Amino acid sequence: MKTILILFLFALTLQTSHAQTLGFKVSAIVSNTFDSESSDFSDNAKVGYGAGLFARYPITSILGIQPEVLFAQRGFIGNGNFLGADYRLDRTLNYVDVPVMVALMLTPNITVVAGPQYSYLFKQSDKYTSGNTAFTRDTNFEDHKLDSSNISLTGGIDVDMDPLVIGLRTGWDTKSWFSLSVGFRL
Repeated sequence: MKTILILFLFALTLQTSHAQTLGFKVSAIVSNTFDSESSDFSDNAKVGYGAGLFARYPITSILGIQPEVLFAQRGFIGNGNFLGADYRLDRTLNYVDVPVMVALMLTPNITVVAGPQYSYLFKQSDKYTSGNTAFTRDTNFEDHKLDSSNISLTGGIDVDMDPLVIGLRTGWDTKSWFSLSVGFRL
């Protein structure tokens, strides 16, 4: 995974002279998990953060490709009952996301983006609380197995107020998430 990211960043820096847009962004991310089956478990949204780099390469005057490399923190807060005891699970998932989106420039200031996203889970933190008992378990995924990765779909809209770029995104995999980002074009 590290090799893939290094090669992507190297390719991104080689192409900066041809990029219409190159910049960085920070995000607030609201995420949740899908659980419509369990009546003993309810899940609630969790707020995380993100940061990373983006570029936009024009293909035509209205169509382009927008790759990004981002750190993203997602998760959920769950409440449930097990053997008569109430519990709370606060799960935080740290990812490296690599979306590669098609960018459709509706106006010079408004761009719709959509495409696949590769996400590599490198750390999971679970905080369990039940009554007076609480413990935290951290899991680092350093073995590069495919089960710590997933492919999802992402899409959204960017509003360009040169040099400021404001983006709203949503994504779907085993969790749904929304992010609001503020970026700066270089």
